[in-house]
Amino acid sequence: MYQYFIGIDPGLEGAWALIGPSGKLENHYKFETYNETGSKRVLDMLGLLESLKAVKNSCPSVIATLEEIHASAGQGASSIFSMGFSLGVLKMACAAASMPYQVVSPMKWKNRMLSGMPKEKDASVQKVLQLFPETREILIGPRGGRDHNIADAILIAYWAKSDWPTTQRQSAS
Repeated sequence: MYQYFIGIDPGLEGAWALIGPSGKLENHYKFETYNETGSKRVLDMLGLLESLKAVKNSCPSVIATLEEIHASAGQGASSIFSMGFSLGVLKMACAAASMPYQVVSPMKWKNRMLSGMPKEKDASVQKVLQLFPETREILIGPRGGRDHNIADAILIAYWAKSDWPTTQRQSAS
């Protein structure tokens, strides 16, 4: 049924990545932000929506998989609210783009995709570089910084494609 899979890592530093029918990374999008009144950084919701609409228009058989948000010990209330708000924005963007979506817990996709590896942030970058060596320029900046958000998005999309008929679906349609 679905041939294209978008993995979405929510949050202000988040990203989405698109895996196509051949299992290759076809596209990615790093979320853009801007400073709202009072210097509060917020997602560029219009840019995000337009990026998802463009994918839906070019790949009608696409489904998005969003990483579920959980509060962690020691995480502040404003941080939890911000992450939850971002997830809501992402669900609404999928719905507005007429893109069906599902939600997956970090534990579920990480247990499969990072099996035998530490579940720290850099592990996602290492795994993606093993699966998709051509992503080095996307994941590692000129000063050696690593973008684990894009790596997570790629692995979420890859998990969704590889796990397709067995996962529970939640549709925004």
